[in-house]
Amino acid sequence: MAKTKLNVGYLPIIDHLILGITKNKFDTQAEKNEFADIELVKMFGWNEMGDALINGSVDIAFMLAPYAMDVYFAKKNIKLVLLSHRDGSIIVTNKKANISSVKDFKGKTVLIPYQASMHHIIFHKLAQSEGLSLGIGKDVTTEVVAPGQIPMMIEYDADVLSQVI
Repeated sequence: MAKTKLNVGYLPIIDHLILGITKNKFDTQAEKNEFADIELVKMFGWNEMGDALINGSVDIAFMLAPYAMDVYFAKKNIKLVLLSHRDGSIIVTNKKANISSVKDFKGKTVLIPYQASMHHIIFHKLAQSEGLSLGIGKDVTTEVVAPGQIPMMIEYDADVLSQVI
């Protein structure tokens, strides 16, 4: 019986590392794979991932739950098969940012992966708890950036100094 071919969309982020490990185990026959040939499709942002799922260029996509909900409510035929990674969000800063408390985010730009992501919601609540407002022209600016681009932006852009992941 022929195996089904599955194109799996992923981003180059730590949460999706399990895909590469699993594929390597199958390719090297360290583990048996009787059911499907897996082709990994690297992407760089949630919008690209959602578009690929909608247009059928990937069969499976690892994505943020709020984005998946947007796709579902746009009447696209998707199903949730696995819910994982429900916590573990962290804040990473460039050393030049000199951030040692939440109040130090004032005047900074914080990169978020998606406007409706839990990362953004939690950071917003944290900032608010310290009296900071988020938005254009406010205490802290947030900017949506594809996760694959965030590390490079933090390292090289002196104006973009923090991310919530």
